[in-house]
Amino acid sequence: MPPDRTLQTINATGVNFIIAVPAMISLLVAAAAKGNVPAPKTITTIVSGGDRFPMALDNRVRAIFGVEVMEGYGLTECSPVVAVNPDRARRKIGTVGTLLPGFEYEIRDESGKVLPSDKEGVLWLRGPSVAQEYFNDPENTAQKFKDGWFDTGDVVRIDSEGYISIVDRVSDIIIVGGFNVYPQEVEEVLNSYPGIKESAVVGVPHSMSGQIVKAFVIRSNPKVTSKELYAYCKAQLAHYKTPRIFEFVEDFPRNSIGKVLRRKLREG
Repeated sequence: MPPDRTLQTINATGVNFIIAVPAMISLLVAAAAKGNVPAPKTITTIVSGGDRFPMALDNRVRAIFGVEVMEGYGLTECSPVVAVNPDRARRKIGTVGTLLPGFEYEIRDESGKVLPSDKEGVLWLRGPSVAQEYFNDPENTAQKFKDGWFDTGDVVRIDSEGYISIVDRVSDIIIVGGFNVYPQEVEEVLNSYPGIKESAVVGVPHSMSGQIVKAFVIRSNPKVTSKELYAYCKAQLAHYKTPRIFEFVEDFPRNSIGKVLRRKLREG
């Protein structure tokens, strides 16, 4: 539904509680700021999840809707909510709040070694709402579930009061406006185009959608252009999966066994 119609519906029905990804919140704020539709007066709570919430957006939400955003964090494997800021008085902007009751956590390094809880590292979770395996997928199950613990793939910091800050994503999943984009899917399309030798896809920050897809491409035919690739991908992929930025390179940063180091690509 377009943002203007969403605002009209909120006004007509008296909606007071909104749960949305940051990209959706940003669109509603932008639409209300234009003044074509009055900003709703009934909203008392907005909860954000599904992607990192931009701190600058919080001021815009308060100016337009008169409320503060409560940021939270969850994963499908955890049914899904894991943490949320407890209330307006105790919220810490820039964090996803504290763990809900029932969850245990460990901070580990990328090799799986447990670190002190005040160190930055990968968040592992255990609890009654955490899945035990992926259905009919023993390979991914073995990678993500170990001895009752689940590897979230997120690098976090946890302060002395238990508030969690999401630092980075260890996993390669790109999140565009709350939608998951799997790099391998995009790379398969790119690599099928004549004149492309290899590609690697990462997410880069974007003010509206959180991230957009960027493709690094090694060409076997130097005449291939980014315009051609964009059109080709657009015809075969959903709009949010289509790369918006193309960079042609001679090679990728790789580890000792030749695996592409996506983090190096993201770092530029």
